[in-house]
Amino acid sequence: MERDIYLYGIIKQGEKAAAATTARLIRESQNYDVLRLHINSPGGDVFAGLMLYDLMKSSKVPVDVYIEGLCASIASFIALAGRKIYIERSALMMIHAPICSVAGKADAIENAAVLLHKVEGLFEARYSERTGKTAEEVRGWLKGDNWFTAEEAKGAGLVDEITASSSASLRVSASLIKTLSSGELIKNYRAILSINNKILEKTMGNPNVYAVALGMPGESEESSVLKKISALAQEKDSLAAAVAAGKVKVTALEKTVAEFKTARVTALVDGAIAAKKITAQERNTYLALAEKDAENVEKILAKMQGVGRINAQINQPVGVSAADWDTLEKQGKLLSLKQSQPEVYAELYNTKFGV
Repeated sequence: MERDIYLYGIIKQGEKAAAATTARLIRESQNYDVLRLHINSPGGDVFAGLMLYDLMKSSKVPVDVYIEGLCASIASFIALAGRKIYIERSALMMIHAPICSVAGKADAIENAAVLLHKVEGLFEARYSERTGKTAEEVRGWLKGDNWFTAEEAKGAGLVDEITASSSASLRVSASLIKTLSSGELIKNYRAILSINNKILEKTMGNPNVYAVALGMPGESEESSVLKKISALAQEKDSLAAAVAAGKVKVTALEKTVAEFKTARVTALVDGAIAAKKITAQERNTYLALAEKDAENVEKILAKMQGVGRINAQINQPVGVSAADWDTLEKQGKLLSLKQSQPEVYAELYNTKFGV
């Protein structure tokens, strides 16, 4: 059983960022046979990338890497952790040394330089370990931005195989593109179609992977692709607005239902009090019961007799025994009945005990 995980967009820190989502999915997928990590990223936060690299390496389930579109900066380092690394024929890789911005006194700048050298040394070791290149060769890659076509990446040992984009994988990419925000879409797209001359030379003649993924001709103009991306972003925003409006309506409906239920329960209990089936002191108890199970409480109250009805039955002529002995006994009215209407009491007594 295999599972596809997608690391698309800029790699950032934060629990809602792509790096954290990817890490969570890897941790939750340890019952699979193989994980396929699809990378299309211009890079991002070094430490988020180091975390993913170590997580992939320690995973009990082998993780194969599929480079789609762009795998640059720290994304190329993450790819090194794959058991097997595949790259699409039109994709690119880019390697460079870690970068940071720092401001402050001399010691702060010196400390930042020490950190950069340490991370750079880590890069050298891992790239060398994966590719079999010497540390000196890898240091050459880390000077400036070094771009690799699929063929060059394979020749350098950065990837194992070159794959041709299948229509199925492009459909998956298109669906994922639709989930990104408009800002992420444009940043991702421009990362692939950078105006850097070195990249343009290497991508010349290759199909525009974003255009193909969006169902457009591979030779589409950048302006046309950006227009399509903007349309998708607007569509996504419209759907989000519709979902939000729907949630408001559902909340209002739930409130109406709750108010109706409360009104029905209140009317039921107050009606029972008016009919003298229960006392006012019992109101809160019956309200609580009816709130949990109004249907059964309604049935119980329907079977109960009001005090006025029983009194009417007591005042009926001798020979008519609609009220029973047990009901009057529970209400403590047998003594008053015996004193006020001894004939009715005697008839009830005879009926109850057969005397």
